[in-house]
Amino acid sequence: MKVHLLTWLALALWAVLIVVGGALYFRGRPEPSIDTRQPVALNADERNDVLKEMRGMLASLQGIQAGLAAHDMGKVASAAKAGGMAEAADPALEAKLPAPWKNLATAVHTGFDEVAKAAGSGAKADSIAAKLSAGLESCVACHAAYRL
Repeated sequence: MKVHLLTWLALALWAVLIVVGGALYFRGRPEPSIDTRQPVALNADERNDVLKEMRGMLASLQGIQAGLAAHDMGKVASAAKAGGMAEAADPALEAKLPAPWKNLATAVHTGFDEVAKAAGSGAKADSIAAKLSAGLESCVACHAAYRL
């Protein structure tokens, strides 16, 4: 009877190993990340807030471009204001972000404010586009340096 029990135990262990091994084989192993950007650890709500803010800035960029294409400086100013400092993340969240990130974010938001001011004061489209390009340099730098 001992032999019979050991046989069943061995078969059960063998079956478990095949199932687990097969699952690992077909699921594959995650590749180590080659992303060298600095990770920024946030909880799910904070991450969603940051991503929502970034989507808002992207919408502002689209509005600015649409306004420039239509030669509608009122639309440019309105869209730019929506991405300005008034829309920056709340201070509690900002406390968790690295200082260089905050510096870049401030540059982006103030850049939007400068575009809004320029559009409101009758600046030419090429001057506004130059300000927008300068602000986008901070976006690119931040995305190159950090990941959520």
